[in-house]
Amino acid sequence: MDVGCGNGIIAHLIQKINPTVSFQGLEVNLRPSCLIQCAAYDGATIPLSSSCVDVCMFVDVLHHTVNIEGLLKEAQRVTSRYVLIKDHLCETKFDKYILSFMDWIGNRPYGVHLPYNYQSKQDWRRYVFVCGLGEVSLG
Repeated sequence: MDVGCGNGIIAHLIQKINPTVSFQGLEVNLRPSCLIQCAAYDGATIPLSSSCVDVCMFVDVLHHTVNIEGLLKEAQRVTSRYVLIKDHLCETKFDKYILSFMDWIGNRPYGVHLPYNYQSKQDWRRYVFVCGLGEVSLG
């Protein structure tokens, strides 16, 4: 499951490298040009039953929600194996300025919600702990 898949390019490229892998996408703002099968969702509740996917993936998505913990708990509920998170690190005011500017440039044209909710390493570690996830690597 690719949550917040955008145009589906990441999942599409993974499928090209390994055709035995298949992805379903979820997106708040559906794009007609999505490269994978994608369904709409409300950005808070993943519309799947418990333990029904192997992996729930968030690639540069969680900073677009104000409820990171809630969405991670939803991901933990629907996955039987892994929750994969790739997102930005924000340690300074300069980081926030640059990330906000780049986020606005890259996402504003698509109507993506932009709360600029960037997290530090310490924040991400807290989310991992509170949600009962295990940390493999944290940039």
